[in-house]
Amino acid sequence: MRIAPGSPTRGFGWDGRILRTGTEAYVLLHEIAHWQMADARRRRAVEFGLGPGPETGHRAAAERATLLTGLAREREEAMASLLGILWEAALGQPALASFLDQNWLEGAGRPGTAAHFEATLTRLMRAGLVNRAGRPLWSRSITGRTAL
Repeated sequence: MRIAPGSPTRGFGWDGRILRTGTEAYVLLHEIAHWQMADARRRRAVEFGLGPGPETGHRAAAERATLLTGLAREREEAMASLLGILWEAALGQPALASFLDQNWLEGAGRPGTAAHFEATLTRLMRAGLVNRAGRPLWSRSITGRTAL
């Protein structure tokens, strides 16, 4: 994964070759999590073929490059969110702020919230991206080994 300075608002966070670093550290870890999950085709796609992100400057181009939609996209976004947060914690960053900011505790009293968290963590473990202790593992890609 190559990096370059500059804000994603000037184009893309991930242009299929280069990750723009002019953003928050937690956003970069989230993008790295997407890279871990993407197959070769999606790694070459703008914004990993997920459509525009919150900071994408060239929104129409990112929309045209969309390869993953619906439930598959939602699952990957949840997995990238949680994996990025776990990378933050492993690297000594303020993961709690991201955990709160990315709404993992929203509706904490509802059974569906805990079930969503558990299902997402289980997917990460089954994919070989997180160990049983919840620590992230380096993996080049999960595609082909396990369904998201």
